[in-house]
Amino acid sequence: MLGFWQPGDPQGTGRQAFTGWLSHTAFTAEVFVAAVNEWVADLRQPTVLVLDNASIHKAHLVQQHQADWAAAGLTLLFLPPYSPELNRIEILWRFCKHYWLTPAAYQTPETLRQAVCQLILDIGTTDYWITFA
Repeated sequence: MLGFWQPGDPQGTGRQAFTGWLSHTAFTAEVFVAAVNEWVADLRQPTVLVLDNASIHKAHLVQQHQADWAAAGLTLLFLPPYSPELNRIEILWRFCKHYWLTPAAYQTPETLRQAVCQLILDIGTTDYWITFA
């Protein structure tokens, strides 16, 4: 799963902003660029995208799109190497894997896919919300 998450509530809707993509294959730089391009099209204000140092985030193809994304109001911020604790989406992934996906979700690849697809839609609702103190 690839996701963009705003843990706050910038629109005052009562929901955390989350957009997720689920793939049956590994994520590549091409898939990442396509996802960012789609996500950037809906930006309404300057936004910082915090990224770890995964190879797909640093790929040449990504670098080729950075100027266009910057023109649309998106800034990429790379975390220091080996610092997942600074990336809040890692907290979200931990909640997904360890708290929100039940053992029943892991029975078959299809049940896992269905559970993850539903979870993508539900992140930010009262059942799937993370509060930072």
